[in-house]
Amino acid sequence: MKKNNYLILLLFIGLIYSCGEKKYEDYNENEFNEVQGVITKVKQSSSPFDSSRVRDIEYFYYLGEKEPFRGGEKNIDLYLNSGQPIVVLVHKKDSTINFYGYNGMINIEELQKGAKYIKNETNLLNE
Repeated sequence: MKKNNYLILLLFIGLIYSCGEKKYEDYNENEFNEVQGVITKVKQSSSPFDSSRVRDIEYFYYLGEKEPFRGGEKNIDLYLNSGQPIVVLVHKKDSTINFYGYNGMINIEELQKGAKYIKNETNLLNE
């Protein structure tokens, strides 16, 4: 009887973990486009169990619309700064599904089109 209880407990724990937020690894990499983004906010991770260098970030990415889209990711173990250009991986069918890709600039024109948003976000951070 104890063996069955442990099995049920393990299955329950597995179910709880599988119901969490989807990660990039849960998708096929061909489902994403790389677009230009910029980090707007970097803060210490909210989890007390994380290393002091683990950060939560917020960013925007520009898809040629009037307004940029906003995104974010938790538990990034990299040294990142507000205002830093990044590449954002955006789902081809749902532009609200996005992930931090890597540091860098892939399209200076897109970044320049969204420059006023970078300036506004940076000014808000400095106030």
